[in-house]
Amino acid sequence: MICSYLSFTKNDYKSLGLIALAFSIMYGVIIIIVYYAQLTTIRLSNLSEEAILLLDYSKFGLFFNYDLLGYMFMALSTFFIGITLETKDKNEKLLKVLLCVHGIFAVSCFIMPVSGIFNQDFAGANITGTLILIFWCIYFMPICILSYKYFKYK
Repeated sequence: MICSYLSFTKNDYKSLGLIALAFSIMYGVIIIIVYYAQLTTIRLSNLSEEAILLLDYSKFGLFFNYDLLGYMFMALSTFFIGITLETKDKNEKLLKVLLCVHGIFAVSCFIMPVSGIFNQDFAGANITGTLILIFWCIYFMPICILSYKYFKYK
């Protein structure tokens, strides 16, 4: 999606578009590593308790933190590509705002793991994490729909 946006970016904003592309690539690499490791290592191995602490999301360990780091890069990518959008109508203006505001999630994706908000001792952490994920999905849905409309008429 970022490459598609980049193809419509004016020369004045190409550098910001390339920053967005770089962050989206970083997102992709981290997320692929996380999910591939989970699908292969966790699913196909009898893991020690120490390994489970690192790999299992419900334990809020290393791979949970890597996942949030990946989402931080995604948020930065959407922020920078949002800046590059030239808007012509209210839908495109809304898309630009949603993409830029999505960049705010980068801060929380970085701070949450560092601050230790999510840990095994946090009662209700699973439901809190689920609610945050649901909120993010609801937030991102209009971006997907508006992006479809944006590219449909380009």
